[in-house]
Amino acid sequence: MVTVYTGFTQSFVAAVTIPAGEATQTAAWEVSIGDCGTVNPATGNSTTFTATKSGSCRVRAYVMSRDNERIYTNHVQVTAKADDRDPEIAILIEQLNAEPDDTYQFEANVITPEGQTAKVPTWTITPGCGTINSSTGMFTAGKGGLDNCTVTASVTGISGNAITAQATVNVSIFKTAFVEKGTFMMGCNVADEGANCSIYVGTDARPKHQVTLTKNFNIGIYHVTVKQWRDLMGSVPESAEWYPGDNMPVWYLTWYEVQEFIEKLNAKEAVNKTGRVWRLPTEAEWEYAARGGKNWQTACGGNPCSYSGSNNLDDVMWYGGNSGGILHEVGTKAPNSLGLYDMSGNMPDLVADRWYVYGSSPETDPFKPHVEGGNYEERIQVTRGGGFLVGSGDVAVFSRTQDEDMLWPSAAGFRLVREAN
Repeated sequence: MVTVYTGFTQSFVAAVTIPAGEATQTAAWEVSIGDCGTVNPATGNSTTFTATKSGSCRVRAYVMSRDNERIYTNHVQVTAKADDRDPEIAILIEQLNAEPDDTYQFEANVITPEGQTAKVPTWTITPGCGTINSSTGMFTAGKGGLDNCTVTASVTGISGNAITAQATVNVSIFKTAFVEKGTFMMGCNVADEGANCSIYVGTDARPKHQVTLTKNFNIGIYHVTVKQWRDLMGSVPESAEWYPGDNMPVWYLTWYEVQEFIEKLNAKEAVNKTGRVWRLPTEAEWEYAARGGKNWQTACGGNPCSYSGSNNLDDVMWYGGNSGGILHEVGTKAPNSLGLYDMSGNMPDLVADRWYVYGSSPETDPFKPHVEGGNYEERIQVTRGGGFLVGSGDVAVFSRTQDEDMLWPSAAGFRLVREAN
C-alpha cells in the first residue's frame, strides 16, 4: 500500500517481459477502482499518479495479448490523504546589524503543504530593540545599544501549534553618517576666511594646508547623549544635573572617562561584529566632516561653508547670540550636508588629537596622539565646534580650541567614528 498526500505525486514502474519473436510493448495504466487520483494512461512502463482528493483507489498497468486482450499487473493500493504535515518557515535575513531609526524589510519563506490554506507569518521582536509591523515584517531599529535582539516569524501548524523561525538583530547605540575619503584644505587664512580667521582663535587655525584622508569613515550624527551614557555606563556624570534631559549631550568628562565609555561600547557591540572599532575622530576627520566631506568646496550654495552646514549662524547652531545662555538638546538645529548636527555651536566636540601647531606642508591622515605621562603640551586636549556661549568666530568650521590637560574634565562633549566598509 502507498500513501500519497493530496496534490502530490507517486511514481510507479511496471516490468514487462515480451516473448522472443513478438513485438515490443509498453505498459498502459489505469486507476481501476476509486477516484482518489489520476494517472497518465499512456506513459509507458512508468507513470505518475497524482492524488486529487482523500480516499482509496487502486492503480494497475496492462499490456495486450496475442488475442488483443488485456493482461494486468497486480493492483497497487493507494491511500490519498490531506497533507497533515506542518508548514515550514525560514527568515531570509539571518543576522542584521542596524543603526537607530534605520528600516529594513524582513521576509520569510513559508512552505505550506498542498491542500492547506496558505500561511502568512506574524512578526514579533524582542522589546526595546525597535518596532516591527506584525503583518509586513517592516522593522525600524530602536535607539540602540542592544545586541542579539530576536526577530521571530510565526505561522500556525496543523494542530494549532506555532511554527517559528528567528533572526538576530544587533542595534548599534549610534546613528551615523557615511563620510567618503578625500582631500580638503584644513584651517584658514585671512584672505579666504576674513575676520573669523584674524581673531585670536582663528590664529590657531593657521596656516591653511592640504590634508588627504585615505579611509572612509562613519561619524555619529549627534553628540553622545546623557541617555546613551547612562544606558551603557549605568550612571551619569554630575554635569547631567546642570542641564537635565536624556537628549542633552553628555559633557564635562575626563579623557579617561571618555575612553572607558568607548572601551565598554566596543566590548558590548562585539566590535560591531565587523572588526571596526569606535573611537574619537581625529581633528582632521572632524573638520572634513564638518565642512561637508568630499563636496566641501560647494557645500553651501556652491561655495565652502563658513559654519558647519550654512553661512548663517542661526540656521545650524546654538551660540552666544541665540542660545539664551543655556545648553540645548542635540539635533534641534539644521544639519550640514552630510546630515551631521551641532558640528558648530551648542557643545564643543572633543577630538582624538592633542594640541599642536599647524604646518604648511600637505599631510596625509594626520594624527597627533596624547602622550600619557608626557609633558604638559603633550597632554593638552583639542576641542572643535565652539559652543552655546561663544561668539561667531569661535564657531567657524575651522576654529579650534586648546582645552584642559587630559587629566582634568573637559568642558566639551564628544561624538564617535569608526572606519566604514
